[in-house]
Amino acid sequence: MDRNVPINIRARDGFTPLLAAVENGQENMALWLISQSANFNVQDSSRNSCLHVAAMKGFVSICRLLVHAGAAMNLLNAYDEAPLDVGQNAEVCRVILGKRNSS
Repeated sequence: MDRNVPINIRARDGFTPLLAAVENGQENMALWLISQSANFNVQDSSRNSCLHVAAMKGFVSICRLLVHAGAAMNLLNAYDEAPLDVGQNAEVCRVILGKRNSS
C-alpha cells in the first residue's frame, strides 16, 4: 500500500480499505490493516460497520478477528440492526454473543 494514502481513506460509498477487505473475505489484508491502525468501527453509507459486513457475509474468522480487536457490538446500521441481527449463520452469532456475554 502506498504510504502516502491515509489508511482510513473513503470511497464514495463510504468504504475504506478495511471495509473492502472485509467485504471480499480478505482476512489477511483485514488483519494487516487493523495492525496499521485502520478504524474497524467505521461505517459505510448504509451505516454498516466492518462487523456488520462480516456477519452479513457469514465470515466467521473475520468476525472473530474484529471482535478480538475490539469492534463495537452495538453499532446500528441504517435499518437499526446490530451486527448480531444480520449474522448469516449460527457460528457468526456465537462469536458475537460470546464477546457480548463476556463484556
